[in-house]
Amino acid sequence: MKILVFGNADMKPGFIRAGNQHGHHVLYTDRLPSVDETLSFSPDAVILMIQRPASRIQDCLAAIYHACTARLFLLFELHENGVCCFRHLERREAMKMMLYGVTEEEFESSKKQYDLHIHSSDFYLFMWELDKTALVDYPVNKSIHYFLHALRLEDFLLILEENQGGEIIFSDISFAYILVNASRPSCARTRRQQADHLALEFSKAAGQISSNCFISDLLQGPEDISRGHQDFKRTCAYRFFCREAVAISNDYIKTHQRWFSRDEIQNTIDAIEHYLSFDISNEELPKLIRHLYLKIVKPSMSYKLYYLVSESILKSLKDELSVKLLMETIDSPWLVLTTQLGTIEESCARVLDCINTLAKQQVKTHNISNRVVRQVLRHIEEHYTQPLSVSDIAKRLNVSPSYLSQCFKAETGVSIKHYLTMRRMQQAKQLLLTTDESVSSIAIAVGYDDYRQFSKMFKVYTGVTPVQCRKGVM
Repeated sequence: MKILVFGNADMKPGFIRAGNQHGHHVLYTDRLPSVDETLSFSPDAVILMIQRPASRIQDCLAAIYHACTARLFLLFELHENGVCCFRHLERREAMKMMLYGVTEEEFESSKKQYDLHIHSSDFYLFMWELDKTALVDYPVNKSIHYFLHALRLEDFLLILEENQGGEIIFSDISFAYILVNASRPSCARTRRQQADHLALEFSKAAGQISSNCFISDLLQGPEDISRGHQDFKRTCAYRFFCREAVAISNDYIKTHQRWFSRDEIQNTIDAIEHYLSFDISNEELPKLIRHLYLKIVKPSMSYKLYYLVSESILKSLKDELSVKLLMETIDSPWLVLTTQLGTIEESCARVLDCINTLAKQQVKTHNISNRVVRQVLRHIEEHYTQPLSVSDIAKRLNVSPSYLSQCFKAETGVSIKHYLTMRRMQQAKQLLLTTDESVSSIAIAVGYDDYRQFSKMFKVYTGVTPVQCRKGVM
């Protein structure tokens, strides 16, 4: 077995000796391994010594986990008994209810009972959230994630002690709510500077990879804590547009959000649609795509504009794409353009990759030489939301069902029924991800009267149920 080990220099001989005794090839380093080093060695297992802040280990794991084939990760810490201590657990649990609303009397009672290190008024609510992608290995390495989380909480507590004080209200393996005392008395500008400083310190402790941080406005009393909690539900949505933000706040949104004229947006879309329809290989097209997504949609921070832009690009491509290209997977370019990814930058890159693929292949629908097959594609696109069968289409085109099926399969490589079902599933997935319509309503909207049959087919074509799709389990 090849084992990559990170630890203090004086521990190297022991690890090398142990590796030799058990027939393992050990690569020892006294600094955190880089992705290139990990790839070059291609270890079967990785052993890391804990260092503070814990975010350094978190970022290292996040980087190398996706870069190498190793799936066995171990952590160790130079500690007297090796036990990780969760401090103030009871107090944090007592404060959990503050997120949902407490009176001033209840707040003061909890402060006295649990000796909480928070003021009676004037504080900020900070939230840290770990992206779901950082927990993909959770079933295998859950002990590591819990260990890192415990260390991270201790790092947060240290920041509180070094500043104005506060408490970790509530935490789980993938998030933490922290109530931070504001400096007082001071002017609004000084307090804002303090909030920015705290946000920077907490975000450093949280880690730069796969982490999202949010900080509330100044909360003047205990009753405002639940308002700060509710604000997070709204501001969390802006992380799609704010990847570079240290911590997202209402102030950050106000100072960075910009609006654009309808004419500027439409002119950019029109230019893109022209290139997509007539000159998809033009070098100006990627520049326009980046300008639209990163210089207009991103600063607008508008989901409505994001989906409008994606739908416009989709509309331009829909009649141009080869049915063979569309039918490769359920996540074909057709649907990818209207599926929200982790950040606006990732979505822009996916659109560019899609267009680049099409530009290289130069596959157009007019390459489908059979006129009847083109009529079938057009008819399905116009009527897939209604009950539709091969016999219905054949009757409409005045040909026999068997002849129609043979022509379509020979030209596209798939059956009419398969293509129709795939088109319905693509539309259903888009509606599940972008609307609040019920699953039964979406089933009807894509041509299914039987809700159970729709759910069954959706699971067959996507691998998940409609409910799981809506929750983002793809």
